[in-house]
Amino acid sequence: MKIKQEIKKWKNFAIASIVLAIFFVLEYFHEWANSLLVKLHFCNHTYCMIFAAIFIVIAFFAWKNKKHYLKSALIILGVGLILMNVTYCENGSMFLGDFSFGAFSIISSDSDDDCKPGVDCPGDVVEVPIPPCIETDDGRDYITPGMILSGADIEDMCMGDDILRERYCDSELTYTSEDVSCSDLYGEDWICEDRECILSETPVTPPDGELEACYTACENEAIDYCNEHTLGEGSDEYDYCMASLANDILECKTICDEGEPAKENTLALCTDEIDNDGDGAIDCADFDCAEFCECVHDCDPLTGCFGYCDDGYYCDIYNVLGARWCECIRDGREPCGEVDGWCLDEDICVPTPDGDYICVYDFGYLCYESDGGDVPLVGGYCYDFATETFVYDECEEGYPIVMEMTCFFDGCRTGQGWCEDWGYGCVIDSKGEGDYCEEVLP
Repeated sequence: MKIKQEIKKWKNFAIASIVLAIFFVLEYFHEWANSLLVKLHFCNHTYCMIFAAIFIVIAFFAWKNKKHYLKSALIILGVGLILMNVTYCENGSMFLGDFSFGAFSIISSDSDDDCKPGVDCPGDVVEVPIPPCIETDDGRDYITPGMILSGADIEDMCMGDDILRERYCDSELTYTSEDVSCSDLYGEDWICEDRECILSETPVTPPDGELEACYTACENEAIDYCNEHTLGEGSDEYDYCMASLANDILECKTICDEGEPAKENTLALCTDEIDNDGDGAIDCADFDCAEFCECVHDCDPLTGCFGYCDDGYYCDIYNVLGARWCECIRDGREPCGEVDGWCLDEDICVPTPDGDYICVYDFGYLCYESDGGDVPLVGGYCYDFATETFVYDECEEGYPIVMEMTCFFDGCRTGQGWCEDWGYGCVIDSKGEGDYCEEVLP
């Protein structure tokens, strides 16, 4: 009798294990089992099939060894049920979540219900499974749906109508997330939809007559302002003033259209390759984007230089050999002259005989030579840093020879250039640039 009961136990255990395996392996039960208060399936069906395989193995050994493994099976089933309820899936991948089990919390969490701690909460830094971190959009791009690849396979997503959760790589090994308000970033007509910020509607246009009068008022306001603050129409200052107010006029006209004024006033708007304010200038070509653009603008006698630089640098006029443009200058650099700007890190500031200053490449010499070396056919001078003196190329009196000044590591040296080697004579310079050899005309 006892033997029959034991046989019945291991047979029933093996059959029950097979039934459990069927329950987990059949996708027919998957959606229903995950809709219950306590989930009875893994969110990823692949893990359900793995779990089913475990019970098939248990049933096999129960049948083969003629004994049941009830305690082990219950422990495995219990651990599996807990894992089913503390994991979640996103984009086909399964992640460990906030340890909530049904209506109870095994480990309390103050996290937002809209995110999973350690995976995609704003500010979380997460390692990618397969470095380096790769994304489908260009970093913090709020107007393009993006996705972190590299084994994470986690997408940007809308957290309601206004908030975009933007995922982006913050290093080669990790990604992070941030929540941004589309309306705060781009204007109240912008919403979050399809994992990006988009403009939700177009402004309403008032009757033609009223609209024309409103437009005229916008233009007249700018004209009056520029007439008051410049020399008046026809002057360069007036033209510049009107050009600088072009965007203000556009914003005023947009209000006439009963819409929000268009803006180019954030880094996102100034790098999206869209003419957001409709003034015909895109991104860094737009005057309004100057503060968000790299320091690459040409010098303007009225406005100077615009644009941002990396930490430790600032945008200012760079002067080299008389040419001037805007460049990122390292903090702490000494100005090259009073008005001629600064030199780059690899350059030095050198005075010129006419009282100006120029930036030249620093070869490490104790002097600077204006004609670039031992060049008798070009008049020049050598400036000695130690003595702060200029020494010019000079004709030797009574001979077709130019005493050529050459710059060496230890200072200025004198050499001889024999003009007659070319059939030339030595010409005394009248411009203060140094004597030189020149062909003697018959």
